[in-house]
Formats: sequence, structure tokens, C-alpha cells
Amino acid sequence: MGYSVLSQRGDDLYEKRYVSELEGCVPIADDSIVTIYDTIGRLSREHKKIVVFAFDAVGYDYFCDNIALFLPEYADINPLTSVFPSTTASAWPSIITGTLPAQHGVYGTSFRLREYEKTYIWISNTLNHGDERSILENPVRLNMSYKPTIFEALSQKGWISYYNGSHGQGVANPIRTELTRGAICYTPSHYSELKYQPQRLINVLLEKTNTLLSQDNERVLVWNYCDIDDYIHERGYDSLSAAVSWKKFVEDLIAINNSGAVIVILSDHGQISQHQCTLNWLSITKNHPWLKCNTGGAGRTLFFYPKKDKIKECKRWLENAMGDSAIVLTRREAFERGLFIVDEKDATEVERIGEIIAIAKTPCFVSAGSEYVSEHGGLTKEEMIVPLVVMGEDNG
Repeated sequence: MGYSVLSQRGDDLYEKRYVSELEGCVPIADDSIVTIYDTIGRLSREHKKIVVFAFDAVGYDYFCDNIALFLPEYADINPLTSVFPSTTASAWPSIITGTLPAQHGVYGTSFRLREYEKTYIWISNTLNHGDERSILENPVRLNMSYKPTIFEALSQKGWISYYNGSHGQGVANPIRTELTRGAICYTPSHYSELKYQPQRLINVLLEKTNTLLSQDNERVLVWNYCDIDDYIHERGYDSLSAAVSWKKFVEDLIAINNSGAVIVILSDHGQISQHQCTLNWLSITKNHPWLKCNTGGAGRTLFFYPKKDKIKECKRWLENAMGDSAIVLTRREAFERGLFIVDEKDATEVERIGEIIAIAKTPCFVSAGSEYVSEHGGLTKEEMIVPLVVMGEDNG
């Protein structure tokens, strides 16, 4: 399939969901990454070996420009939308449980916990209030849908699932624990270093995959989580292209495919170039007298938690301060516009979302600070459209 056709598919999907006043697309479940759950389920009925390479932050445009040209003609390539917000924290639970953020309740990298009146950071199990930090002894349950992971679902059918890689580095990491339920986990040594050496990371995951496939298992899923999100944040897509031989990667996948395993390549969200500045909204609002909790969300979609008598005043302040770089909505307005798909009255743990939501419209949105050249979380095509590839279904 030619590059122009692939690229147009991404454009068509984005334009299909485009809402001009939001400068982005409103994801619909049938076109989004939540369908990956059912795709893996379908493949498990048709094949005995499945190998997944799940990339964090490989957008559809980057995929078309750098990876798709090396794929064989028989590869089935399709664009999907991410979920809103288009962040790691919200997207991976959606992929692995097949539920939307409004169903599983993970709306961002950090969010308010009403029982503590503090902001909770999921990846470190940490509570924040102003400059105060504390670790929770008992992790917060994140997947409030209680739907089994794809690994738990497959284990009920006699499959063995392996999960190679890791979300984050913290010892108390509830997101990693929840997302890998039902799988046998392997985290490469020196993983924190490998995350910034993408070619080495890919090679380690490929080597582990081949080792696992050589074992005498009747039905096996090998899920490789390739966490290159931070690398792209700090160095950008151009640096990634220089650091990885995508041609060699695809050749290695074809060899695995030829040995009898169906191959799946997927991603959770993309990234977009971001203006760097010395400040971010978390530092601007820390200990602000109008706010009851630290700023939450992540990247290009942020949650603000004003005191009840300061909501209107805070919204006006944010609108004036952010100008054309963002659209500022109340939580109700965001639900009315369909951003979370599920109605507010039916959403899980809706208090985790701020009473005010700011969604980036331009690269000038004050986001993660000076060290990030690239960011995500918003509704642009670069952030929202991702690839899903299935290779070699005839090999089952």
C-alpha cells in the first residue's frame, strides 16, 4: 500500500471526527484504541502465537514516514484515534482493558482524590498538596471498570501471556501492577537507561521474544511494551529516526511472522512539537489560594481544581492567561461536547477530572517545562491518530 494512501487514511479519520472549535477530534469508540482489546481477542481465536510490539508515543504520521514503507504488502495497516486525554496514563488502560477513560477512571498522569483532597500521581503512588508529598501505603485502584486485562481474559482460554517492559520505574507503581495482571512479567536490567537507547531496547525485546517463542507453549502471547515516550519528549522524532533502524526492526518481525506468529504493532498516542519555556502550569498554580489541589491531568490537557466560590473567577483568569494557546472548559462543557464519550452522570470517578479543563490548541501552550521539545495530551492529529498493524494472519 502506497504512502499517499496510508497518509490519507489518517487524514480522513481525523477529519471525520474534527470539531473546529476544539482544534481537534472527538474520539469515537468504534474508531479508537479501545478496539485493540477485541482485535487481540479475535486473533486469539484464529492463531496460536501472537507477538505485540506496543510503542508508547509513535504517532500515525511518524509511522507512515518511517516504518510503514518497510512493511510487507500483506500487512493490514489502519489508523485509530487515541482516547481523550491522549496521554499514556489514560490510553494504556483503555488498550489493555478495552474501556474508555470515563469507564476505567484514569483521566491523566495526576488527578484529585476527593477522599484526600490532594492530587494523586499514579506512576509513583504519591499524594501532592502544594509542596507537600506523601506516599500512600495502599495503592489506589485505577481501573474502576473492573474489566479484566487482555492477559486475564486470555488466561481463561488457556493462553500464557508474557509482558516484556515496564511502565515507569517506581517500586510502588500501581499502574504497572494493574496493567500486567494475568501476564508473566519481564523487565530488562538497566531499564531506565534502555529507555533512552531505543535501538538497544528494541533489540532486547526482540531477543526475549524469540526466547519465549522457542518454548513449547500451546498458545502464547508475547506483549512487548516499548517505552520510548520520554525519549521523544526530550529529543523529538527526528532523533528517534536517527537512533533506530526501522528497516532492521521490520525484517526481524517478518522473520518471527514466518516462524508462525501473527504480529501486531500498535501505539497509544503521538506527540507534537512544543514550545519550551521555563515555567509550567503546575509551578504557576502551586499553593495558589483559589485552588484546593495541585494542577492535574498531563501535558497538553490540564485539570484545575478551584474552590467552589472561585470557579468562575479561576476560569476567566485561565482564559485570559492562556489566550489563543488553549480552549478552557468547565467539566460539564467537556462532557457536553463529547470529549469523554460517556455522559457525565455515568462516568466513573468523575471528581478526578478538574472543575476546569484546559486543552492545548497551539505549540505555545505552557505545558511541561523547558526540558520537553515534544508533548501530548491534546486533540491535534499528531497527538490523536495512531497506527494499528496486523501482519500475517494467514500464518495461523
